[in-house]
Amino acid sequence: MLRPLGVATILATVLGTAWADEACTSASCCDSGDVEGLMQVRKTTGEIHISEASALPFGLTAVGTDMWKQRTWTDVVSEVQGTMALDDTCATDTGGTCGLTDCDIWHGPTECKAGKCLCPPGFCAKEGKCWPKEASSCARDTGGSCWSFNCDGSRGPTFCEEHKCVCGLGHCAWGGKCLPMTDTGGTCHMMGCDATRGETTCHEGRCLCKDGYIALDGKCTKL
Repeated sequence: MLRPLGVATILATVLGTAWADEACTSASCCDSGDVEGLMQVRKTTGEIHISEASALPFGLTAVGTDMWKQRTWTDVVSEVQGTMALDDTCATDTGGTCGLTDCDIWHGPTECKAGKCLCPPGFCAKEGKCWPKEASSCARDTGGSCWSFNCDGSRGPTFCEEHKCVCGLGHCAWGGKCLPMTDTGGTCHMMGCDATRGETTCHEGRCLCKDGYIALDGKCTKL
């Protein structure tokens, strides 16, 4: 017979410190104070199967709500960490050349040194492109210019600095556009995000700013 799981049992199961052959899939069967409809846990042939784990408001399986619909800087960093693992040596030479012309924007954020297109600090060369090592590795130059005209609106929030289209506060340049920074740096592995961070949502264990907010100094600020 299925019996309700308490919060402590659920947390213990998620952390791998307890086995359970119980289920709690509705508010009526949960102990007082439990999160409604959290998950169903079963022990089958030595394995724990967790369904509806994303219903948890925290943890590595949490799915954020009211998140940015457009691509964000956090998305770029996640892609690198998930599919473009960088080795410990962190090469900086993209293989591109420069001198008479600037480095091709395809290489990502680069610096022209001795005729070579090199990745700036915080970036590593992988397959000819400079990838961010972490969320704090943020380039501002979109590659656009503003000698005679304003920066193109398609680049996002920019301003003209020394005839270059540079991303505004809380945004990072990638692919010629300014992407919003949404990662506050806070985590929510075992509990929700701290209220002091502002309008956040827990997504895969990270405290991210909701749509319309950007991360500045660890807090979400209205754009």
